[in-house]
Amino acid sequence: MKKLAVVTILAVWLALPVLTLAQDATPAPIRATPEVSLRPDQPVPIAGFDGFDGDLPAAATLGDGWVVRTSGLAPPSDGPVRYVVEYASRQGDRVTVAVTPYGSVSAALDVYAATDELLDAWQGPLAQDDDELSRSDLAELPDPDGCDRTSRVEGREAFTGYPVGATLCLSERQSAVVLVVASGVVRQGGEELRLHAASDVVMVRTLASLAGGATGG
Repeated sequence: MKKLAVVTILAVWLALPVLTLAQDATPAPIRATPEVSLRPDQPVPIAGFDGFDGDLPAAATLGDGWVVRTSGLAPPSDGPVRYVVEYASRQGDRVTVAVTPYGSVSAALDVYAATDELLDAWQGPLAQDDDELSRSDLAELPDPDGCDRTSRVEGREAFTGYPVGATLCLSERQSAVVLVVASGVVRQGGEELRLHAASDVVMVRTLASLAGGATGG
């Protein structure tokens, strides 16, 4: 039930019921949908949104064997339209990026505050030990590059032990609220990143890619 609670919270926010945070020990083969049949080194175009100079990061920036699993607009029943990309690795790791452009600061603050409340709700179902930081400890960390406001949560799936990190960002430069959820391992150079370190590095790459810059790997 704890795993289901975490998945449900994120699915409601994204209006994307196919999203999965934790994976089985032997995940099914990943097949990109025809609309997102991109090479791993191809950036993900943000179709349907104007105002961004770039795209979303290519799957290869997350490590070897990553692909774009789903990509597209996710109009919720109430609130603004979001553009959502789900990346997947052969090992069962998942990263989801959701971008919500805003037209006014007040609208951005509303989206940010509502999502931050969901991160509060996430903390309960996620198991924690000495390696994971609490919400209050995470709040003391500096903002990732490009974020003017940041909120984070991290822990481990109760059933699978998968490390999960989520980073919420309000970026005035990109006029967007961005949520990154990382389940599993993301690579930065030769280093394996987990928990908030994984979601933070994907956030930095996402904002750099939206601005038309290099995203690293």
